Amino acid sequence: SWPRVGGAEVLATRLWPSSSEVHIWCRQMHGTGSLDASIAALDTAERSRATRFAFERDRARFVRRRAFVRQVLAHYLGLAPAAIGIRYSSLGKPELELSDGLSFSVSQSEDLTVVAIATHADVGVDVERLRPVKDVLDLAGSLFADAEAERLRAAPEATRSHDFLSLWTRKESFVKAVGAGLWLPLDGFTMLGDGHHGHDHPHGPAGALPYTWAGFDAPEGFVGAVTLAGADVCIRRLDVTEAWP
Repeated sequence: SWPRVGGAEVLATRLWPSSSEVHIWCRQMHGTGSLDASIAALDTAERSRATRFAFERDRARFVRRRAFVRQVLAHYLGLAPAAIGIRYSSLGKPELELSDGLSFSVSQSEDLTVVAIATHADVGVDVERLRPVKDVLDLAGSLFADAEAERLRAAPEATRSHDFLSLWTRKESFVKAVGAGLWLPLDGFTMLGDGHHGHDHPHGPAGALPYTWAGFDAPEGFVGAVTLAGADVCIRRLDVTEAWP
């Protein structure tokens, strides 16, 4: 059960990222645990949306993903999951109604959901399932900046799909951190760096931008990246409690 303070349910303990720190939570939605418990973690609008899915598999995945995000946020805000107010900007970026300086970003690929948490700085996260990418060089040429496409052309054919997806997660994490949605062209900035777990600043036409990106250790079979506003980023992976719904 959740303790209550001033009529609202709160957690007994709270986490909080330090300066330049991003907390990364990963969970694969295998359909274990009580779906009823997950539904109880949602707010009214999410419960209503869950009833509109045509297929039970899709409904269960939506419910468990939203419950996971709320369970993570609850450990920072000191509220029960269903009591957390989440709104969306005009460009679709999720935001907390009462943030207390906290920002978050969510990404999902197949059955994996990733939540990134930061404080007093915008954050974005993206994750992708590793897979062969058809026409990878054509895609890079049409989507990425020239320098990025050239980097992929110079890469060994055996690693190009992995390299493309790694670069894609970096760029998507930056777009999410900025909160620009589709208004920010992917070929208008570069996210080049060494290796899949490197870090650097995004670069625009005038030079380095005031953000830092970094790759992180995603679960096996996935690749991920996070971008944080500021000059540095330190990633901390946190474990999911098995008792969560």
